[in-house]
Amino acid sequence: MKKYKLTKTIIAACLTFSIAVPYSIADASTISEKLQNDASQLHTELDTKRQSVRQEIELTKADIKQNREVINNAKEDINVLKEKNEHIEKQHQEIKDKADQVIETVKQDKAEYEKVKQDVKNRIDSKVEDIDNKVQRVESVKDKIVINTPSLPDVTIKDKWLTDADNQALQGLLDKLEQKVITDLQYERKVIDILNNTLKSYLKLHQHDFNFNHLLNSGFDISTLSERNRALIERLQNLKSHNKISDDSFNMQSLDILKNDLKEKADKLERLNAKLKSEESSDLTSGFADNFVDNIEAKPATQTTAPVKQMSTSSSEHQSSLPDSGERRNTTLVSVAILLLAIAMISFLFSRKRKK
Repeated sequence: MKKYKLTKTIIAACLTFSIAVPYSIADASTISEKLQNDASQLHTELDTKRQSVRQEIELTKADIKQNREVINNAKEDINVLKEKNEHIEKQHQEIKDKADQVIETVKQDKAEYEKVKQDVKNRIDSKVEDIDNKVQRVESVKDKIVINTPSLPDVTIKDKWLTDADNQALQGLLDKLEQKVITDLQYERKVIDILNNTLKSYLKLHQHDFNFNHLLNSGFDISTLSERNRALIERLQNLKSHNKISDDSFNMQSLDILKNDLKEKADKLERLNAKLKSEESSDLTSGFADNFVDNIEAKPATQTTAPVKQMSTSSSEHQSSLPDSGERRNTTLVSVAILLLAIAMISFLFSRKRKK
């Protein structure tokens, strides 16, 4: 821009000079002097302009240098920021990776927790079910005695069917059987005898107003009957449920079956007694077991109801024949006395030999 102004000044001077040429020679000296002055002035202005331009150039160079320094500093700052950004991104990625790892660990822990939780729940449910089953089993045998021996398979005796004395006797017999103090035969003999006496007492009391449903409500269980008689009762119950027989017919036929079962059990008692007699020995344990059972048997069950007339049926009057417990006790006592006497004699003889 400044060079352009200087050029304009020179051109203007030249034009002035060309215009002034036609003037007269007289004015030549004046013009020459004027031109010199103008030229000198132009040189001065040119020098001034040059100096100004040089200063501006130097300033511009300084600005450029300063700007370059600023740019370089900015580049350095950008590089620093870039490095920081890369570092931050790296940290961010590390944090993200750790977060993903933590999330995956949490998922695995949660899955493991759910698995353990389900396993614990299954175990608890299994334990609860086992406890419930045990409770049900306890409830199922509550207020009853379940017997399962060769002659009495799957027999259930309800507590309310027997007197307190008979229930205590049965429990005592069961304990002795589990302890193997008495045999199955001895146990079965006493159980059958108690069941027969209880049923006979009931039939005597209700011989004129027998009702099978009342018998069941009193605690009687048909499992105490023989397999054949139980099947006959169940058949009658099925006929009655389908209204194929009347209530009276059902009760009469049921009564006949019960009487027949009493007779069969009395016959079984005789066979058991005969078998027990044939198996008797002088074994002290056996003798003590017999004494225990006989002592229980020696306490007859008492009926709370008033006695009624004797039933006329021969089967209901059939009495069980048990071995004479007194005779057995005497035999056992004699055996014990002889054994003790023999031991005393042997001890006495050995002591005399040692003294000699």
